[in-house]
Amino acid sequence: MAGELNDELQCLLSPRKETILNFTKQHVLSSHRYHVHGVLVLNEHQINPEYAKVYFDGTDVSRNVIVDNLDVKLAPQDCSELILNPSIVDSSFWSYIDRGYSMVDLVPGVDGGSDLALRSFGRNHAWRGIRQTLDASCFFSGAEYEISAKFRLLNSTTAEGVMCDTNIQTNDRYGMQCPSVVIYGWDCNEDEDGDDDVYWRFFNTIPFFDWDPDSFNDFNVGFMVDDRLASCESVHVYIHEINPGWDIVMDEIHIVPANTQALSLLSTSPPTDNIPDPTKFPSTHPTSLPTVASVTSCPLPDAPPVSVSAGPIMLAKSEFLCILTKALRESDGTLSNIAPVARSYDGRAWEPSAGEFATQLLHQIDFGNYNAGTQINLPELAAGEEYYLTSYSYNTDEESQVARLFESATFGTRAEDLSAWDKGAVTAETVSEWIKEQINKPPTSHREFFRRRVNPRFPNPRSIGRSDHPCNGLTRWRKYTFSRKDGDLWWNRQYFSTSYRTGDAYVTVKLNGHTRTVVDPGTLVFDSDSNFVFEYNKEYEMCRLPEEEAFGRVYMRLMDDEDERCTWIENPLIAFYSDSIQPPRLFMEISNCNAILLPTPEPIDEIRSAGGEFILFDSIDDPTCDTLNDVTELNDSPVFGRLPDGSWLQYEPRLILEENTIEAPLADGGGLVQALTGQQTRCANVPRTFLNEQHCTLSTKVSACGTSGAPQIELELNEENIMTLHTITGQYVYGVLGLPVIDFQNTTLESPCTPGLRSRWEILNAADCPNPTVLEAETNSTFVYLLSHTRDENPFLRDISFPSSGYVCGANDTKSLAEVDIIVGSTCFRRVHPEHLSVYDFTFWTLDNTHPGNMVAMMDNEPNPIKKWIDIDGSVFLKYPSFHEDHAGGMDDHHDVPNHSIERWNTHSVHFSKLGRFGDKIHFVDLPNELRTEEVKDYFGDSESLGGYGTMICGSPNEGVNDPTLGYQFDVETGQSTASDLRNQRVYHYGNHVHDWHYLLTGHHNLLSNAFGNYGDILREISFNPLMAENLSFLQSKSAAYQWETQQRVSFADENFAREIMQLFSTGLYLLNIDGTPKLDENKQPVLVYSNDDIMSFARIWTGFDYQQARGNVEEASSSGNRHDPMRIQASWRDKFP
Repeated sequence: MAGELNDELQCLLSPRKETILNFTKQHVLSSHRYHVHGVLVLNEHQINPEYAKVYFDGTDVSRNVIVDNLDVKLAPQDCSELILNPSIVDSSFWSYIDRGYSMVDLVPGVDGGSDLALRSFGRNHAWRGIRQTLDASCFFSGAEYEISAKFRLLNSTTAEGVMCDTNIQTNDRYGMQCPSVVIYGWDCNEDEDGDDDVYWRFFNTIPFFDWDPDSFNDFNVGFMVDDRLASCESVHVYIHEINPGWDIVMDEIHIVPANTQALSLLSTSPPTDNIPDPTKFPSTHPTSLPTVASVTSCPLPDAPPVSVSAGPIMLAKSEFLCILTKALRESDGTLSNIAPVARSYDGRAWEPSAGEFATQLLHQIDFGNYNAGTQINLPELAAGEEYYLTSYSYNTDEESQVARLFESATFGTRAEDLSAWDKGAVTAETVSEWIKEQINKPPTSHREFFRRRVNPRFPNPRSIGRSDHPCNGLTRWRKYTFSRKDGDLWWNRQYFSTSYRTGDAYVTVKLNGHTRTVVDPGTLVFDSDSNFVFEYNKEYEMCRLPEEEAFGRVYMRLMDDEDERCTWIENPLIAFYSDSIQPPRLFMEISNCNAILLPTPEPIDEIRSAGGEFILFDSIDDPTCDTLNDVTELNDSPVFGRLPDGSWLQYEPRLILEENTIEAPLADGGGLVQALTGQQTRCANVPRTFLNEQHCTLSTKVSACGTSGAPQIELELNEENIMTLHTITGQYVYGVLGLPVIDFQNTTLESPCTPGLRSRWEILNAADCPNPTVLEAETNSTFVYLLSHTRDENPFLRDISFPSSGYVCGANDTKSLAEVDIIVGSTCFRRVHPEHLSVYDFTFWTLDNTHPGNMVAMMDNEPNPIKKWIDIDGSVFLKYPSFHEDHAGGMDDHHDVPNHSIERWNTHSVHFSKLGRFGDKIHFVDLPNELRTEEVKDYFGDSESLGGYGTMICGSPNEGVNDPTLGYQFDVETGQSTASDLRNQRVYHYGNHVHDWHYLLTGHHNLLSNAFGNYGDILREISFNPLMAENLSFLQSKSAAYQWETQQRVSFADENFAREIMQLFSTGLYLLNIDGTPKLDENKQPVLVYSNDDIMSFARIWTGFDYQQARGNVEEASSSGNRHDPMRIQASWRDKFP
């Protein structure tokens, strides 16, 4: 169901750039209604809608839905109070965590009577509770906030107050923890573990706090926003992680700025008693002049703890293990609520302790290291709490010292590394020797590690490779009938059927008409919860993906059920008997004389398949082998093997990756495989680049394949070719019509007399313009000249740019000229929108969540408004519904579609890839990536392929063979933890964060192989890496001259990478002094290293970079380009004077 929002909502949407709307429906228990809630944050493009609708959908069709009291509120955005509806006037802006697993209700609040509080109940897990979306713009780095609230906890069954334990500040196994408040940031900058969420949980910090089960309890805590939280796209407050047997009651929750002084833009020095004169250069040893005169030493082991005060303190380095803690001293002298703060041991400088408490307490606290000790400015604690120094004695043996070294210098300590240590005691000399060995070790390649463990099912050839052959060694077999390749595949529907007649001994099970196994009658039974009876001799469509183990679930759709629900049967074992139907002729005897069939000593994927998958190490010598094709196709009959004991297995085709390294490239570049698969598998020959050029060689194989570089193909953007592009690629490519010169809001295009403005003119016959526009003489002569003297050869359009000097328009025309017809000889030139008849790939707008009309059309059972033009009308033109001329009333006669403004086009057109103008002739290399496919290249002509004897063949770094004996188990983190070059991996991991690098294999190899190498080599490999070009948007960047010559468009080269090279990868923003502080100008402002003019100039260097030709034998089947090999340069795109 849907409802239109009234004019009041439209007024609410207009005043501000970013608006939050709250949609609420209160929960009313007595009438069995449920609270529906949402907070919608509008961006700058959504604040002025022509109209808006609210939809209520997704409910089973067997249920009626009643909606009442829809309430839309404008949420104030005020950083002085982050919580919306903090006093719980109603349930606005608050919602439950995870719909369907908890509910919210209004109950009496702190003051009783009409005062309200919010209750979270019906929680089936501790994670459930209450949440609210906060204004993320208030979370800037350094901002300090204070959280206060009042809580009660009720027994969910009896509604009586319950007691929690205030000493527990984590998730207690018995669920006795008191309420906490969570600040939860989503889509933030990733941390060192790759996590892009921030989850901060705060417990009550009120001193001497006791929980009262019969009334509301105060809660208070403060926190400071750090850089990661400030980077989050959205921030939420969660009240949860409470015993699910308790209801949470909350009132008066506030998050307000802490009462602190404004943050300084410059860091301040630590408090000092005596400040020495600054030195010109940093010293190589700790300074002998401490900033606090007295030094506090740790007590001896077994001595009582020593109390120390907050504020500046110089702590002596301890030869024992000395720990600084905070604790609360009870009335009887015992200490409670103990938490570690910092530690020193073995004469080392003090360092913060691990853990959440120390991290928050010491946030932005500097530790000053001096000869005499470590200076710390200890923060003030809550009332009743103090700092204590406690010492412990301990002995560190050699193995522990080595483990500590590995812990600090690598990703962790492993038993095999400890046992391999042969250098004796850990000293400066032995550590130095170990580091040198680590530097000299060859890097462990993540790509090689991944490829060795790639062993997916591969039933048919694809662009990246082909499958193995069942008679070869190292083949995979299984004992269960159905795998995930037999399930609900979007590209290939699968149908399950059976064959059975009364009196038959067995039921024959088939998939897509091919016999798979036989089972006893009565063993095929639907899930008992479905209440459906399995029927023999009936076809079922597979849905979902089967569980890959014997007697796992195999899902199928009940076509007779009006909801077409999925249910399941058990995955049967493969079996055939002497009195049953036999498998097709494609079966063979697997003798245990020359072949060994068994789980490997390290069983193949045993956990995943519950022991149902096997590997055959040796080849099979069976007459059936001669009848099998070299290449397995998708709909081939399955191949079965019979063991000596009479049991059966089915062969599973698996992907073959071949060795094609720099040092040992494929002898024919993959040409034989390409021929065997009928060109379905791409040539694997690697383009010659700076990485491999020293090892490329000429092939002596007749089957060799190669590339000649970028194809020189030209195609015209006419109706036939646009339709062909859609047919081959499935992309929705249209020429756009209907863009107005003046839209329904009277928004008018800028006058074509504006200097530097590009205007477009449609070419018509003079007879089509019976009333040409009356222009002033100088205006008319200017446009007649410009339209007549242009090199634009498009048969339908003329694009001209008004010169900045030498040509003028009349005064009246300069201001008002919009719709205009000009006659030049027998031709009429009509001014049109500058993108009229431009050809775009509109596929982005066909998706459900990108174009609002798509969802509306689906709900109204109408065709997709973007796809319909070509799918239903057979037209390659999309008409933009401006309705300026055809529908003055504002709405289409048949569809509830509003007039579309020029601004709406300007907002959304940035998402569409532009091909050119209808009638233009364009180059294949200028097509968008989604259209620049091998199939399009082959259809329109000139092939890139070369081949035969004398073809140059090259390899790629670490492009090794896969090893079926290792199973299908790749995990990129495993590549780090099982490497022997431990220090190399750690340094690489640091570089990974310095360069904000993606966790993809080519990036791993680049930084890992150069971890101790030359920075210039790293920078070159990064610059030529297509993943970096995608991420920093200089991929296919074209020079201003090229864009003007081909599209008559004034556009400059992409500046993103040029700026990141300077700001992130090298100099940074500001000039620095030798001590790392910014250099200041005469106005005491930091001096910039570079200007925007410099960046514009540098950007010209990064033009012309393009994907290499896509190839086979790689880890990704991409239709858009080669993302593994260094990019190539398209010479025509390059800036002529970089």
